[in-house]
Amino acid sequence: STDALAEAQQEQGNQCLHCGTDVARAPVYTRYRVCPQCRFHYNLTALQRITLLTDAGTFREMHQSLVPLDPLAFADHLSYRERLSQAQSVTGLLEAVVTGTGNIGGIQSVLAVTDFGFMGGSIGSAVGEKVSQAADLALRQRASFLLVACGGTPRIREGMLSLMQMA
Repeated sequence: STDALAEAQQEQGNQCLHCGTDVARAPVYTRYRVCPQCRFHYNLTALQRITLLTDAGTFREMHQSLVPLDPLAFADHLSYRERLSQAQSVTGLLEAVVTGTGNIGGIQSVLAVTDFGFMGGSIGSAVGEKVSQAADLALRQRASFLLVACGGTPRIREGMLSLMQMA
């Protein structure tokens, strides 16, 4: 996971986990999370990706109130609500996708960017709804639509509601 990579990185003293190169002051690592020597790519959060993609100060998040449900009250050794709470605490996000509007190279765009750190970027009912609403907005505004997906398997703990989001 993203957190495990970050912890391992700190323990190794800013050395690339793949080749051992010191990445502490490398601009390509600092900005893009890529090792300058071996080109190993570390995970980026949804917000880091949005910052890289959009013109400074133009991104406006939307659909923040759409949050995951627990329709099955599913539990194994942890309840689904506990898993959601952990993912929300670790990432600072309420759901695995961040949607919003912003400019990319001066062009008005609508973005939907998933975060692998939130349950592997998995798709629950709220993710599908947020992506769908973002795409609809782009169509209505005749704006470009950019979807950055990392992960994307359906959340089994939401049953059919999650599977229906795949369409």
